[in-house]
Amino acid sequence: MKHIVTGVRCASLSAVGLVMFLWLSGCDAWTTARGTVRDSAGNPVSDAIVTMSVAGASRQFRTDKDGQYLISTSQPPWKTTVTLAVSKNGYQPYEKKFTGPGSYKELNVVPDSVRAEKRSTLQKTDSAHSIPKALFPNAPEKTQSIDCFRGLAPDMSVYAVVQKCGRPDEELGSGIFIFVWHLANGSTVSIGTPYLERIGHVHYTDASGKAFSLPGTKKHP
Repeated sequence: MKHIVTGVRCASLSAVGLVMFLWLSGCDAWTTARGTVRDSAGNPVSDAIVTMSVAGASRQFRTDKDGQYLISTSQPPWKTTVTLAVSKNGYQPYEKKFTGPGSYKELNVVPDSVRAEKRSTLQKTDSAHSIPKALFPNAPEKTQSIDCFRGLAPDMSVYAVVQKCGRPDEELGSGIFIFVWHLANGSTVSIGTPYLERIGHVHYTDASGKAFSLPGTKKHP
């Protein structure tokens, strides 16, 4: 038993030593993000500044005429918070956070215009409806039943959900996406996610206001 314990300690020390070696030797990992910057009407935003910041360093890229960007940066070889910021004159600064290292292929963003702070409640409602149209212009007709959302997996992308269940009615998030589907029986389905490549949990609120989480919960409506 003594030899086994010694072996485990040596293995632990070796793991620590490997991490220290990677850190000291400058062995970096990479995080890459690409997507499209659009305004709330669905038009591409060209010449916007996209900044990726991680571990105290940052890189910048300007969107092309189609609003597209591709940006990469090196980072330590362990999970780290990455910040993606978008800025341009005439628009509110936009920021979202995710985890690197990794490759995010459809990290699309819709920054509000500067005038958003002065909009009326009706205008804000219009924007909530226009963002899903901008992100999913060719989406199929929306489902009217909760059954479509029961078979979703947490690692599905929002795009896959939209292709399966139709375009959401609203996007209510600030800093993260919060997509909402209004169903025929008065219930709602919502998905909150910092990026479009993974939905996480799907939340369901029935017509009486009782909330559930789908999938990955013990209780279902």
